[in-house]
Amino acid sequence: MKGEIPMKLNPNCVRAVLLELEKLPYQESATITELSTVLSDYSEDEISYTCFKLSEANYIDISIIKSINAPGPVIRSINDITYYGHEFLNNIHSDTVWNDVKAVGSKIGATSISAFTQIATGVVTTLIQKQLGLQ
Repeated sequence: MKGEIPMKLNPNCVRAVLLELEKLPYQESATITELSTVLSDYSEDEISYTCFKLSEANYIDISIIKSINAPGPVIRSINDITYYGHEFLNNIHSDTVWNDVKAVGSKIGATSISAFTQIATGVVTTLIQKQLGLQ
């Protein structure tokens, strides 16, 4: 039912949406309904809210429309992952890295998209340094 999901960003939904969008063929778009069919752990409202926030962070490109049935804009389609979205997704693609990112974010109380982006960059940098024997 509409409006039942609180306006709280779910980091797991953020990652799930990006991972699903990455599967789209070049120049094809997706709808919220299509995403919610595949991402059944999340409601349409939660996916829609996540997509609005990912768009605000410049991680995805969306098309919106005005609807007489909704109090605000509605996402018509999710068109693409931006360069910044790909950079973030590439850093959190691995389950191991993602779990470390969530653990650090939870520990320090930072769960915004920008915080997760910074944490992911730090985790990946640390892993690179370990691989190169610099730590």
